[in-house]
Amino acid sequence: NRLNGYVEYYIRDTKDMVGPAEEITPLVGASAPKMNNTSLRTKGWELQLTWQDRIGKVGYHASFNLSDAQTEVTEYPNPDKTFYTKDGDGNTIENYWKGKKLGEIWGFKTVGIAKTDEEMQSWIAQHDQSKLPNVGNNIWKAGDIMYANLDDNPAIEKGTSATDPKDLTIIGNYTPRFRFGFSLGADYKGFDINLMFQGVAKRDALLTDEMVQPLRTGWYNVPKFVVNDHWSVFNTIEQNRRVRYPRYSQNSGTTTANYAVSDYWLIDGSYFRIKDITLGYTLPQRWLRKIFVKDLRLSATLSDFFTFSHFPKGWDPEVSSTGYPITKSVIFTASIKF
Repeated sequence: NRLNGYVEYYIRDTKDMVGPAEEITPLVGASAPKMNNTSLRTKGWELQLTWQDRIGKVGYHASFNLSDAQTEVTEYPNPDKTFYTKDGDGNTIENYWKGKKLGEIWGFKTVGIAKTDEEMQSWIAQHDQSKLPNVGNNIWKAGDIMYANLDDNPAIEKGTSATDPKDLTIIGNYTPRFRFGFSLGADYKGFDINLMFQGVAKRDALLTDEMVQPLRTGWYNVPKFVVNDHWSVFNTIEQNRRVRYPRYSQNSGTTTANYAVSDYWLIDGSYFRIKDITLGYTLPQRWLRKIFVKDLRLSATLSDFFTFSHFPKGWDPEVSSTGYPITKSVIFTASIKF
């Protein structure tokens, strides 16, 4: 059979899963232990097709797969829908609630960077930004981000739950959607070539402060891609209208609030990667008999050399913001059978 394939749709229920601990009164003096208190429902599908054939002395093959899935919390004891809770070690972790889709990103909406001090002062006169996380000295200037007010309260605040989010809202979802992969290969007179591609067609991702904040904690360096694309008093007015990144400062006051989780730092997290390119050659049997070898194949592989994404250059879209940059490798192999 030259063509093979299948399509699968599934609904998977996970019951009594170990989830975040329920909050208990501080009077106990300890964190609550984890419990089997969570149920999830995953709906997804998968498609796979393969084809292989020969045309004369040339053999070739191709395969393609595509899948998608989303998971929703169907049971968890958090009626107030609080965003965060504590684990057994006292660390703050993301919380669950019934109806939540895994991967939701809650953050602020923004209206852009203030181009002048007058624009910033006019904005905060109507929208108090003094209660933002890590606001520090509360001195807002040109080059800072203006946050949108989503409720009736003039102060822009971070809520603590989905029932009272204040100015937080769902800005995206980091769950990879429409994962795909395909491979191509051919062989002719001992030579063979194989290519493997993979990627994600839909996903939201955040540029975190580890990736974009210059002089973070007072001693980190300035990311190269920020150097010529940030607001600065040394820029012209027209240059400051076009910049992507806010002003930077060595202090950890208001400028830290510029890096709060918001749609300003939300990017398209989809990517396409040429995962492997392999070229091989299997030596003819008439050559190998003389050295008492049954089979000898030599090959060279390029891994992760080509990646196309919306992330800053060098960042691997498959790992977290604190992971290692993209690592490229060249692999030479020899497979010998006696």
